[in-house]
Amino acid sequence: MREELRARRIFHTLWELKKAGQSEDTLKAKDDRLRYLAKRVNLDDPDAVKGYIPSQSRWSNAYKQGVARRAWFKQTILSVMEKGFRLLRSLSVVS
Repeated sequence: MREELRARRIFHTLWELKKAGQSEDTLKAKDDRLRYLAKRVNLDDPDAVKGYIPSQSRWSNAYKQGVARRAWFKQTILSVMEKGFRLLRSLSVVS
């Protein structure tokens, strides 16, 4: 179940990026990196991601920066989506 949820969340993140105009090549690169990271670290825990990326001695600094940007971007999108969901839920309770 956890795998399915993770895949859905990554898909939704990529879908939002596609709607925002990201190219297919960019989406593919982000998908690969997010899936790689998600298998090794909890993407919902920013501190775990921050600790994991620098520990990868075989990665170049440029690659680490790219992975960090994608992880940060995903976390930001998920955070915004969660805040939006909470806002919609609170508005429906008030109405």
